[in-house]
Parts: sequence; structure tokens; C-alpha cells
Amino acid sequence: MILKDFIEVESRKNNDRPKLKEAIEYANNKSATLIIAKLDRLSRNAAFILLWKKTFQYIPF
Repeated sequence: MILKDFIEVESRKNNDRPKLKEAIEYANNKSATLIIAKLDRLSRNAAFILLWKKTFQYIPF
């Protein structure tokens, strides 16, 4: 069941991602799983993606 949908419209060049932060906080507060549909759309910066990947469990599907 999807509890809430978050859509980020910020540029992937910008690592300040308010919707991503909001989604993470929401998932943590609800003890829910945050699913990012396309990891390649998260950022152009590999270090940014690796930082988030280290923070959370990555489950490919």
C-alpha cells in the first residue's frame, strides 16, 4: 500500500533535495519503506547516491 507519493522537481545537479528529505522523514515517522522508482533519477552525482545508499538498505527489484 502506498501511503504518500513524493515527486521531486529540483534539478539533479542540486544536492539540496527538500522533497527527498521530506520523504525520508515521513518514512521514518511512519516506520515505512521509502521506494525510489529510478535510482538514476536521484542524482547525477555518484557520491550523493552512494551516501544515501550507505544510509539506507538498498533492495533492487
